[in-house]
Amino acid sequence: MNECNENEFIVGTMTQSFSRVNNYYSGCPYEYYKHYIECEPSKNGFYGASGGFAHSCLEQYAKGELGIWDLPSYFEDHFAEEVPYDAPPNKYKDLKQDWFDSVLDYFENIDLPIDTYDVIGVEKEVHFNIDKYPFVGYIDLFLRDPIDGKLILCDHKSSCIKKLKNGGISKADKEHFLAFQRQQYLYSKAILE
Repeated sequence: MNECNENEFIVGTMTQSFSRVNNYYSGCPYEYYKHYIECEPSKNGFYGASGGFAHSCLEQYAKGELGIWDLPSYFEDHFAEEVPYDAPPNKYKDLKQDWFDSVLDYFENIDLPIDTYDVIGVEKEVHFNIDKYPFVGYIDLFLRDPIDGKLILCDHKSSCIKKLKNGGISKADKEHFLAFQRQQYLYSKAILE
């Protein structure tokens, strides 16, 4: 079997996820190859650790382990130990401080009244197929509105999307925003099935 067929076999037998597919098409195909085909372990860094920590805070809130009023102080108290990495250099601003300030502001002004919804799942694992390919997804927060019964999928994102004055998405962030929408569509497929 030649290398191309081996790679196709490996990809064809793995369970896909939104992040794997998105990493290949919107990220770096070579990085995808090194990580998923050659099984080179990924390295943690600022963006992975900071997003993971913010996500963990929201998960604890959704599970009732942290109150809404505890989010800012918990985030401040644990940030240094949870995010020990430097942000990439930027000559115009301190990205680490900028990110910290924006997430802290989000937690201080959070408008996610979970107690007014029925929580169906937190980090709910879902399985589905796209054609012959198996997929797995993890819904950050899955809610049901108790008044009208509508289902709500929430996916926490710690990256910033620049909005224009007219409310639209900046051209530079359009593809990033569309990727977020695609992820919700994939998870909706699993819920509908």
